Amino acid sequence: MQVRAALTKRLSVIATKDGFIYSQSPLLEPGYADINAGLKYNLYRDTCKGRLLSTGMTYEIPSGSNKSLQGNGNGLFHFFTTGGTRIGERSHLISAVGLLEPADRNLENRMSYWSNHFDRRIGNRALYAFTEVNLYHYGSNGTAFPAPIQGGDLFNLGSVGVDG
Repeated sequence: MQVRAALTKRLSVIATKDGFIYSQSPLLEPGYADINAGLKYNLYRDTCKGRLLSTGMTYEIPSGSNKSLQGNGNGLFHFFTTGGTRIGERSHLISAVGLLEPADRNLENRMSYWSNHFDRRIGNRALYAFTEVNLYHYGSNGTAFPAPIQGGDLFNLGSVGVDG
C-alpha cells in the first residue's frame, strides 16, 4: 500500500511501503511489511507538455514481521529521481533511478536501480499497452544471510555473494 499527501504544490509526504504481506509460499509467511516514509519534491512540472521531474528520499523503518522477512537491519535510506514525459498525444515515457543505502551494510545490501515504463493509448478508450524494463545492481555484500538470495525492494536480507 502507498500513501501520498501534498504539503505544498511541490512537496509531498510519501509512504511507499507499508501494509500486510500475504503469502502462500512455504518460505515466506504472512505478516506486516516494514514502513517506508519520506518526502518527494517536484523539481519541474509542465502540464501543457506533459513533463515532470521530481526527487526524494525515504527511510525504511525496520518495523515489520520477521516471519515475512521484514524487521531486519537498522533501517534503509532510499534516494531517487523520477522523470516522465508525454510523447505525442497517446504515449508516455517514465524513468526512475535510485539508490537504497542501508544504515548497516552487514545487515542489509546496498542496491541501485533504473526503472523504465513506456505506454501507448489504444483507440479513444482508457486502454493502454505498456512495457517496463527494470535494471538492478547490488553494490555490497552483507553478512546476515548465508545464501546469495535477495528480494528486490520487498525484502533486503543482507545476503552474501550478491555484489555486482
